[in-house]
Amino acid sequence: MGCDVHVYGEKLEDGEWVTTDEWSEDDGYSYNTLPYSIGGRNYGFFGFLSGVRYNCKTQLDVRPLPDDLSPEVKAKREYDDCDGHSDNWVTLTELKELVALDAIQPLADRDYFIDEVNQWIKYFNQFGDDVRIIFWFDN
Repeated sequence: MGCDVHVYGEKLEDGEWVTTDEWSEDDGYSYNTLPYSIGGRNYGFFGFLSGVRYNCKTQLDVRPLPDDLSPEVKAKREYDDCDGHSDNWVTLTELKELVALDAIQPLADRDYFIDEVNQWIKYFNQFGDDVRIIFWFDN
């Protein structure tokens, strides 16, 4: 079982959040071109990110998407409408702190997803410290 994660990066520039993603368009549909490994279908990772259906010592706090999304991410979320669910976001700093504290410890080996977390950190690190990662899911 899996759940597709839709992932978008934003960085703070001159007091405004701007997309870190490259965007393409096909027949009027805009999409970002992140490496597939940044998304994926790990259900344990979904549980950690969304705070539901997962037996883990630590889960991200679920919070509404920020009001100041970059225009591209805002438009994509509006386009996905009810096809998307379990919206959330985390700063790169928060994710790094969880790894540093060794706080990401799934209770079942089969659901281990630290590789996915480290892929996010490695990828989004290239954009500096003021980065937030916006995400939602579809089935």
